[in-house]
Amino acid sequence: MELNRKTIENDEQFLRQISTPVDFEKDNVTAIIEILKEYCINHVVYAMAPVQIGIPKRVIYLKNTSEDMTNNENSNYNEACILINPTI
Repeated sequence: MELNRKTIENDEQFLRQISTPVDFEKDNVTAIIEILKEYCINHVVYAMAPVQIGIPKRVIYLKNTSEDMTNNENSNYNEACILINPTI
């Protein structure tokens, strides 16, 4: 599956929307996490929210929580820390 990343330049209005909470009875949260995992493994990123690839749900996938960006260059390095419906 090829995923298309949203950008501020092309998709600012979409990215600025308020993502909806995950409903564990209605949303396939496992599928959302798998999509994020696939994207993060194949790209040099620290973290990814599904809205960045077109899914406006409140999930954050953390691949690397250290300051060392070189960890991201190794596709095997993946902390896979997942936050569902986080609040500040």
